[in-house]
Amino acid sequence: MFGNSNSSTIAKLNTGQSRQRRRWYAAVLVVAFIMMLMPLDAMSLAAVDDPGQVELNKTATPVEGMVNTWDVRLEIEAKDTVTTSDIVLVI
Repeated sequence: MFGNSNSSTIAKLNTGQSRQRRRWYAAVLVVAFIMMLMPLDAMSLAAVDDPGQVELNKTATPVEGMVNTWDVRLEIEAKDTVTTSDIVLVI
């Protein structure tokens, strides 16, 4: 009983359809890994146009000749909100 089920499973794995499926899964995984390596700002194309909106960018690059030392750059871009108020002066 176990011999037949194992041999039929191995026969199914060696078919062309299974190879195609494994290639498809591999391609999906490669795209997912590439997207994880991309910085967050590369995936968002929105600029800071709306009042109150804030955009943060962080990059870290290793320092040559130093072990476990990184040059970290943090960019913060924002647009102020516009607030108006009516002032009445009573004398």
